[in-house]
Amino acid sequence: MKTRILSLALAALLCLALLAGCKPAASPSPSNNPSPGGNPSPAADPSPTKPADPVTIRVKGMFGGSDANKTNFDAVVAKYEAETGNTVQNEAAAPDDVWSASVLTDFEVGSDPDILQFYTGTNLNTLIEGKKIVPIDEIRTVYPDYADNIAEGAWAGTASLVDGKNYGVPTNGYWEATFYNKTLLAQAGYDKFPENWKDFLDMCDALKAKGITPIAESLSGEPNYTFEFLLYNKVGSALAQTTPKEIGDKASEYYTQVLDVFKSFYDKGYYPSNTTTISREEAVQLFADGKAAMIFGGHWNRGAMDVDDKGNKQAATDDIELFGFPTEYPAIRDANSFVGGYSSGFMITRKAWEDPAKRQACVDFIKYATSDEAITSFSGASASPLKVPGELAGATELLERCRLVIAGGKNIVGAVEDTWKVPAKEGLFYEDIALYCAGEITAEQLIQDFIGRQAD
Repeated sequence: MKTRILSLALAALLCLALLAGCKPAASPSPSNNPSPGGNPSPAADPSPTKPADPVTIRVKGMFGGSDANKTNFDAVVAKYEAETGNTVQNEAAAPDDVWSASVLTDFEVGSDPDILQFYTGTNLNTLIEGKKIVPIDEIRTVYPDYADNIAEGAWAGTASLVDGKNYGVPTNGYWEATFYNKTLLAQAGYDKFPENWKDFLDMCDALKAKGITPIAESLSGEPNYTFEFLLYNKVGSALAQTTPKEIGDKASEYYTQVLDVFKSFYDKGYYPSNTTTISREEAVQLFADGKAAMIFGGHWNRGAMDVDDKGNKQAATDDIELFGFPTEYPAIRDANSFVGGYSSGFMITRKAWEDPAKRQACVDFIKYATSDEAITSFSGASASPLKVPGELAGATELLERCRLVIAGGKNIVGAVEDTWKVPAKEGLFYEDIALYCAGEITAEQLIQDFIGRQAD
């Protein structure tokens, strides 16, 4: 998978899937969304006119801290500063819930950054409603070629749930899948990953009989991926629209069914014995060390599987393969389909846009940060939003396998958790699922807690 053809296949799959309507129902139809990426044109030229008076712009982004793209982003910042004469106050950090809250707090106290790289889901709603961010179509009334290297499918996946407009220019998408150890599966008598649910459960039993932990899972540290796929199996492409509003509604029935699967996995011993207390990082390492047969996770987990914390290649890397997730009902969801899409982007704040000294500098910075070269470096094993994706230099074998599995997938839909409020997500994933599996709360109590947190 070292050719440009496969990269193109990746982009084509994601664009087609996202255009097929596999996003929340609240997303607008093409008739009321001005399709920012709809006019074919050459890739954006990241070489602006040097301003007469250099300025300092404040950039608050997600490629910082321990994020894998910190080095790539720092290189973009350095290039921008060297070629424009402007200065960047770089406040990039690794995104987590604390960081997300700090972003919103900045706007609340009037400390708006000039450029924001942020989620395009429900977390952005407050800023859109407060008219704190400039929509893409408004920017294009002044700069018609702004972000014209972005594929139509990527724009379709980042439209706001508030007003149907696009605000952030995407750089990289995400996907979730099953990582599995083919050598451990072979020890249980399986030469490929099962596609249907019964065969999958039989394989888990066979692994357990061989003394192999079937699934590396942290029930209190991001059981998100298992939840998403189990619900995806029940509702198909309606995944992102399936959220309970009251006990007894159809969504709450689906959630109860999903919770019952978690409990059955727990009771059958498919998870490690300390599944309710280990962290997500420990679960990933358990799999990377070849001590569990599979783990459900996102493309970003690949890095910890490739190398250890000292930069050395992991022993089990050559054994790792990928698949979608076994299906219960093929008519509802194809086994080789994924959860994923584009959920963040670079935005210009209203405060900077209305500052004559900063407007051009901000537009230029985003041209640098979303150029073909920059996006290719950011995307890595994830999804590329480019019309013409570039080849990735220095890709590891596992990274190439990640790109290959998505390129060969049948469909992709957005995650339901992107439509939840943060307290509801935290309660369900980091507290209540573990309590439910341990028998300390009922499914009804869990779902009632979730509904209450969503309503707050």
